[in-house]
Amino acid sequence: MLNGADTEARLEALAGVRSALQAALDSLAAIRPNGRDYAAGELEAAVAVHASRCERVRLVQAEIDAELEGLGVAW
Repeated sequence: MLNGADTEARLEALAGVRSALQAALDSLAAIRPNGRDYAAGELEAAVAVHASRCERVRLVQAEIDAELEGLGVAW
């Protein structure tokens, strides 16, 4: 490949990104909002923020998965 990473290096890099995104989701799961940590009426907003964060990471993860699948690797 001219002026770019070879396929193997690209696969390794994408797999590293994929793993980091999964680690981020695992970490987010560990800090999922719990009612005992919030005052009355605050939990719903915290859950919405948390869900939005998780969804954004999942969207990037789906993009990486699609790129990996295009290179012949299925997750």
